[in-house]
Amino acid sequence: MSWFDKLTLEIKIADMFEQPIDGIVCPVTTRLGAYGALSRQLFATASEALTADISKVVAQLDNKRLNLGAALLLEAGLKYHLPGIGYVILAALWDHENQYSANLIYQFFINSLRKAFEYNLKSIALPILHVPLQMLAETIVRVIKDLDGLKISDQFSVEKIIILSVKEHDVTFIKDYLTTYLKPVIKE
Repeated sequence: MSWFDKLTLEIKIADMFEQPIDGIVCPVTTRLGAYGALSRQLFATASEALTADISKVVAQLDNKRLNLGAALLLEAGLKYHLPGIGYVILAALWDHENQYSANLIYQFFINSLRKAFEYNLKSIALPILHVPLQMLAETIVRVIKDLDGLKISDQFSVEKIIILSVKEHDVTFIKDYLTTYLKPVIKE
């Protein structure tokens, strides 16, 4: 049995912070600062607790920064005022004037999922990023298929991935595209 056999993908319009889920993925800058509406909301909600944890992490990083596409995991829950969410995975998507390439998006998603596997998370919420939707959809399919193709894929802990946005057009596009290529795992 492969990972694909036990995986469910749900693509929907929703607020990521209202999902009862093991972990959420939030894009940040390489210096672990807020990047985009999602991380600004996270930083506003979690305030001092998140800032303190990030300061500790940054002090331990080489060059005081996370590489583009790299991810790290922090415990969340009530500490960050996020009931129902166990962990926050911060993944670096922005440095200074970097381009959004398929490779960067690939690294963002695959490294976020690797963190979820490393900590045995069963469910994870991923945002629909503000990048070209076609590139994003193609990259998500590639990540899922690449991970499923690994010999150890049956050992992956994540059984549910929710991909979400508050923008109906983005959700419709991603859902239609992923349904074409990943139909067996799409939850209707």
